[in-house]
Amino acid sequence: MAKTPRKLKKARARHAKSCEGKQAHKSRKEAEEVAAKLRSERGRRNLQAYPCQECGKWHLGNKRR
Repeated sequence: MAKTPRKLKKARARHAKSCEGKQAHKSRKEAEEVAAKLRSERGRRNLQAYPCQECGKWHLGNKRR
């Protein structure tokens, strides 16, 4: 079996680190619905959805000022 190319190993490690502990949402709509619910229920005013460059899904994070 061929060894995994070094670039692929680095990409996998970067993905694991950047997405670790974050909920992944399949679509922008789904992520924005969850964000709206959290803003309403918990007062998380700065929460917004953003596309992840590593996994291609959507995560939630605080707005940058």
